[in-house]
Amino acid sequence: MTFKTNLAYSRDALPREQKSPARIKRVRSFRKFNPIRSIFAVLIVSGLLVFLIFSMVRMNEMVFEVNSLEKEYRVQQSEYIRLNCELERKMGYLNLEEYAKAKWGMKKQSSNQIIYVNSSLGNSIEIDEENSKNILDSFIDAINNLFS
Repeated sequence: MTFKTNLAYSRDALPREQKSPARIKRVRSFRKFNPIRSIFAVLIVSGLLVFLIFSMVRMNEMVFEVNSLEKEYRVQQSEYIRLNCELERKMGYLNLEEYAKAKWGMKKQSSNQIIYVNSSLGNSIEIDEENSKNILDSFIDAINNLFS
């Protein structure tokens, strides 16, 4: 009976002298100190810190500007309310009456100025015959006469 095996991955396939840990040489490679890389890294980190500080300062300026604009908005809103109240006060009935008396010499209507119209004739309409009627008006009158 034969077994199919792959000896490349089998631990027993290696010779005994390569298996022993005493004979394996461990190679450690130390990188040499490179000042250009470290300077470049320091520059990148300091650039990021400068950008962070700059963005925080800019954000604080914007917050201060928004707060000042909100304060100005509240001031303008209260001024708007004050002006509306003043306008309503000036446009009140008593003020208009005083203005009409002072500027135009008007006075309140008295009971002797009231003229009553007698309408004992009932509902009647007086039409001026001098004005000629157009075709549309005469047509509408004819239709109204049919239904009355």
